[in-house]
Amino acid sequence: MNLLEQLEEIDAINKITYRKHAGSVAIHFDDKELDCESLIEILESHNWMQSTHKPSFIENAAISGTKTLAKSIAGIALSRLVGPSISRAILNFA
Repeated sequence: MNLLEQLEEIDAINKITYRKHAGSVAIHFDDKELDCESLIEILESHNWMQSTHKPSFIENAAISGTKTLAKSIAGIALSRLVGPSISRAILNFA
């Protein structure tokens, strides 16, 4: 029996929404019957509170694009401030 099945057996848990591809789990529970700390302890004991995924292609592309955009904006600002030839020399060192 996996953890989701075990959690569904707990009366205080009303609904579990699991999205495998997103890596997310939403647990709706009655906080009068089960406190948040106890639920977190259950999840931690099964190592569900740790993130082990590697960044996806889209995440890597977003990070790379953000760095490129920031460098471009810095280059434009620097070029206007000190002139194109000096800004190129500075950005080559970055």
